[in-house]
Amino acid sequence: AQKKPVEANAALQVVIDRGAEKVAFQIAEIYGFRRDVDQAFVWLERAYRQHDVGIAYTPIDLFLTPLHTDPRWPVFLKKIGLSDEQLK
Repeated sequence: AQKKPVEANAALQVVIDRGAEKVAFQIAEIYGFRRDVDQAFVWLERAYRQHDVGIAYTPIDLFLTPLHTDPRWPVFLKKIGLSDEQLK
């Protein structure tokens, strides 16, 4: 957001190196904020596999808004247990 991609990429790499097993959902949020939808889904899937509690915030997380128009979005929401009625 501060237009410092070199520093941002370095900081993200530190988060990944130090916390990939514990903060996968937050890494997905970072990629969502960056509008890197493919990487956001990679990390959401990882968060799901790791039983990351952040998954509970997936449908309302503003950093993940860029994912909402992707066809993988409703599939992922169903995967985490949300019904069609809950998705409305």
